[in-house]
Amino acid sequence: MSTLISSLSSRWSISAPRTATLATTARSLRQALWHRWCRALLAAHQRRAEREIGALVARHGGLLTDDIEREILRYMAGRPH
Repeated sequence: MSTLISSLSSRWSISAPRTATLATTARSLRQALWHRWCRALLAAHQRRAEREIGALVARHGGLLTDDIEREILRYMAGRPH
């Protein structure tokens, strides 16, 4: 890495601290994009679960009964009906 920094420093007159700052900024941007992607994925899963549970409740007359609550819990636990 230091050889690369030295090469860049001499070629484009970039100082080592500036190069380190660029690397840190790039790493921060990658982390920010990764976090945004994860949050978007989790939000999509949440919306899907809400749609499926809403459809389940609607199929049973739109009332939230003990039986429907048990089915929702089975669904959330990943067990078959």
